[in-house]
Order: sequence, then C-alpha cells, then structure tokens
Amino acid sequence: SEPMAPIDSILSGDVTGLAVGGGVLLLLVLLVGLLLTNRALRPLRRLTVTAGQLASGDLRARSQLFPRDDEVGQLAGAFDHMADRIEVAFAVQQDSENRVRRFIADASHELRTPVTALSGYIEVLRRGAAQSPEAMDAALGMMSREADRLRVLVLDLLTLARLDSRQQQPEDFDLAAAVGRLLDEGVPGMPPRVDRDLPRTPVMVHGDRGAIATIVRNLLTNACKYAPGARQVWSVRVDAKRARVDAHDDGPGIPASDLPHIFERFYRGEKTRSREEGGSGLGLAIVLGLARAQGGDVAIASAEGAGTTVTFWLPLAGAGS
Repeated sequence: SEPMAPIDSILSGDVTGLAVGGGVLLLLVLLVGLLLTNRALRPLRRLTVTAGQLASGDLRARSQLFPRDDEVGQLAGAFDHMADRIEVAFAVQQDSENRVRRFIADASHELRTPVTALSGYIEVLRRGAAQSPEAMDAALGMMSREADRLRVLVLDLLTLARLDSRQQQPEDFDLAAAVGRLLDEGVPGMPPRVDRDLPRTPVMVHGDRGAIATIVRNLLTNACKYAPGARQVWSVRVDAKRARVDAHDDGPGIPASDLPHIFERFYRGEKTRSREEGGSGLGLAIVLGLARAQGGDVAIASAEGAGTTVTFWLPLAGAGS
C-alpha cells in the first residue's frame, strides 16, 4: 500500500482543489445571478413605485423607463401611456365638476334675484304701503316683470338640463322651410318686416326640429332685445356640405371685450340692461349647445356700430352616412 500513498495524496489534493474551485465558481455564479436578477428587476421595482405614486394621487408620476427596445421597455411605454390617459381623464372630470359647481352657483344667484324682488313687493303689499291705485298698479307691474323673468330663467334652465342629458330626436327636414315658418311666427318685439334670403329648393338637414326652433327663436329674441327696431336679414344656404343660416341685424353691435365671452352661461356684457329686459344670460349658451348637439356649430361676428351676424351650421341629411 505504500507505493499507492503518493497517488492517494495527489487525488486527495485534486479533490480538495476541485471542491474549493467549484465552491468559488458557484459563489461567483450566485453573485452574478443576483446582480443580473437585481438589474432585471430594477425597472419592475420602478414601475411598482410609480404605480404606488399614481394610487396615492400623484397623477404626474411616470416610470421614465421608455424608450427601451426590450419587453420591459414596451411594458413601461404602455404603463406611461395609461398614466397619461388617467391624468387627462381626471382633468376632464375635474373640469366638468367645476363647471357643474359654477353653474349651480350662478343659477342659484340668478334665481335668488327675482325671488327676492318678489318677496319684497309682496311684503310692501302686505304692509299696506301701496295705498293708492297707482302705487298698487306699479307694484303689481314690477311683480309681473319679476315673475316673467323667473319663468324665462326656469325654462332656459330646463332646456340646458335636457341638453346636458342629450334628449334629442333627430330627423330629416327642410331647414329653409322651417326657418321661414319660424320667422312667420315671430317673437315679442319683432319688427314688422324681416328680410329673408331663403332658397326655393329644400335644404334637407338631419337634426332635432325642436332644437332648431329654439335656436332660431333665441336668435330672434336677442336681436329684438339688443337691436330693437333694427333691420334684420336671415338667409339659408348650403356651404361646404353643410347647411348654413346667417342671422344679421343692423343694431349697435357688440363690444370687442364681450365677444370672447358671448357664449358663456350667465354672461352679460351689459348686465343691468339685460336684467331689466328679462334676459336670463343663457340664450346664446343654449344656441351653442343645441347646435353642437346636432353635430353643428355657431359663430358670431360683430363690431360696435356695424351690426351683428350670428351664423350656425347643421349637417346635411345623409352627410354622416
């Protein structure tokens, strides 16, 4: 056995060396694996942190891992795109809620004004302050005007409510004939003669007939209030595959400072005059909303001393098919 001792010693040394080398190699493999795993998971941890920031209300948080050419980069790009859409959707929702709150506050204020005035006149009558027939007639006349203002405002608010709920009944009809009939019916304060440029051939549109009637009546009412006695010209024609209606008056025009706000709800350029004449401040806002609900639009051109032209467009029948 003595001759075999050197061989055993050599084999024992080799085994020990292999064991040590294998252990070192295994340790290196584990370290490299941990480093690679950590590097691979780092973007996912970043996505997890970003998701937590979004969940906590920080809608501007982004992973900032895009662009990358691998699957993680594609995931990060999709994640950030989703975050962009969430931020936009939230902003739209916030804007809608703010508009609703502002509308409710404005409507409450507008309703409060005639109600307060009516309460005051009723109290005057109750106390017997209006003893003479003339004073009684004056008080009753003021009450009648305030009640009419309240009626107009409530009707306009109901129109806006129906508009917001999208209660539309579209159909095909001749716009030129409809405008002609509405001009024949007229509105209070309308001048005896309104010039017309209406085509003899039908201009078929697709929309809610009642909504179009409201648009025309509101524009007529506005012209009669703010340009009393002024010449009015109404025209209907086809313009770039749409039906176009122009309503022009030779009145005093609208100040340039008021034009950017003219379609805002409850906006009044001359608030005192509008209230005295019974306006709700909603007429043009209703016109714009109704036109857009039909797939159309409204524009206004005006200058002080040069009159006003309101134009609204509607889709022709069959244009969307």
